Amino acid sequence: MVTEKKPSRTRGSTEHPSAPPAPVRAEPSFAKRSVKKAKAVGADTVSATERALMIARSAYHRAERRGFAPGHELEDWVAAEREINRLLGPPPPAGGETRD
Repeated sequence: MVTEKKPSRTRGSTEHPSAPPAPVRAEPSFAKRSVKKAKAVGADTVSATERALMIARSAYHRAERRGFAPGHELEDWVAAEREINRLLGPPPPAGGETRD
C-alpha cells in the first residue's frame, strides 16, 4: 500500500499548510508612535542615531506589512525616511557648522 506523504509543518505551527496568509491588521505607524515620544522630549533632541533607528524600524514594519516580499527594500527605506522627516522635520545638516 502506498501512502501519500503529508507536508511537514514546523513544530508548534497551528497554521494549515494551504491556508491563506493571515490578514494584516491596520495598526498605527511605528514611526508615528516613535515621533510622538520624540516630540514629547523635543524633536531637536533626537540624535542622528535615534533618527536612523526610527527609519530602520519604520522600514522594517513596512516590509512586514508586505509579507517581506523581496525587491522593495529601497522603496521601504525611502518611504520610511520621508515619513520620519515629515513628522520630525528635516535632519540637521551633516557636519554641524558650515564654512564660507
